[in-house]
Amino acid sequence: MRNASRCPPPKAAIAVCLLGAALTAAQEPKFSADVNVVNILANVFDQRGALVETLAKHDFVVEDNGQRQDIRYFSKQSELPLTLGLLVDTSGSMTRMRREEHDASMNFLKQVLRPKHDRAFVMDFDEQVRILEPFTSSRRRLDAALSHLTPYQWRRLVRTSGGAFAPEGRTTALFDAVYVASEALMKNQHGRKALVVLSDGMDIQSEYTLADAVAAAQGAETLVYAIYIYDPVIDSLTVQLSPPVSGKDPQSPTGFSKRATAAREVLNKGRDALSRICRETGGRLFEATDDDSMSRIYGRIQAELRSQYSLGFVQNDALLKPGFHKLRVSTVESGLTVQARDGYYAAKR
Repeated sequence: MRNASRCPPPKAAIAVCLLGAALTAAQEPKFSADVNVVNILANVFDQRGALVETLAKHDFVVEDNGQRQDIRYFSKQSELPLTLGLLVDTSGSMTRMRREEHDASMNFLKQVLRPKHDRAFVMDFDEQVRILEPFTSSRRRLDAALSHLTPYQWRRLVRTSGGAFAPEGRTTALFDAVYVASEALMKNQHGRKALVVLSDGMDIQSEYTLADAVAAAQGAETLVYAIYIYDPVIDSLTVQLSPPVSGKDPQSPTGFSKRATAAREVLNKGRDALSRICRETGGRLFEATDDDSMSRIYGRIQAELRSQYSLGFVQNDALLKPGFHKLRVSTVESGLTVQARDGYYAAKR
């Protein structure tokens, strides 16, 4: 495995990461793109949640800030090159990740990546963001990168005397990881692009905000899928280490209950953050449970990546305003649900 690229807090490291991405991109063929075209990748589901793969251009309606657009470009995207990023949370809350996560991730990459056609990279994050393996089609290198994932040590979490609630205990840079992966790696890639994030969503380290992470992924036209992995042992530890509620005996039933409620609210915020990133970029949030294994979830992500529609419209310069544009993609036929990113950012001209 290549040496991991260790990024200090990303605002200081973006230039370094961009240089690495530029060197990788320099080896790829150059493409020209019409900057006035807005591209949207979409999946369509019926009322039972099954993928619908038989629609044509005239079956879709696209609106930009409430104004219907003429769909100029349409295709089914299963044959276009796919660029994937696998982002794995190795912070203290993920220490109990089992071998299943590695095996399921590697099987997914083996099945979804076509040799000499698609590429992927592996990144992990705790208090830092690291590129363990840059863009490659080599399954051997990807497997080596996944095999060397090292969870953050329990002793660091315990030593903070407050775990996730203590400022000095910040250990998870989730938003930074999504931002760096999107801005420094995905932005200059072409074709279909997606990130898969394995995490509990608890961000207590990032310099970038949740809104920054979403905007970066939208700007890079990159879907974000997340697999929410929740460890109940961490829930218990978080309660034990969390500061007592003001005016309450931490060992009293009332004090412990309030601490448990506060801890649960923090954990729920993590799931909500992952859900927002996925929803606003056109991906989806999945939750790993005993009934829904990692392998089954990866199978559903793979099916969605192979069943995408690509819709493109040309921006109207007379109506184009810089800033965020709200997108809405729907179908003429009722009863169908479209999964697509909900907006894009238009640059000043």
